[in-house]
Amino acid sequence: MVNNVYKFRRIKWGDPREKLKVLSEDIQRRFWLDRLRPAPFWLMAAAIWFASFVVVTTAGVYVFS
Repeated sequence: MVNNVYKFRRIKWGDPREKLKVLSEDIQRRFWLDRLRPAPFWLMAAAIWFASFVVVTTAGVYVFS
């Protein structure tokens, strides 16, 4: 237990260069849609298209019957 507290304090109050292995300037934030590969993007687009088709068709059948 004492060993864990010592390690925690050493990390918490230690040299910032050793604590930060990746600088915040190196991390580039991107929109989540830009991170998708083409296959998952098209699968998601097809699922949205199919769901909207089912909803519109069901609503049309319900309204016009």
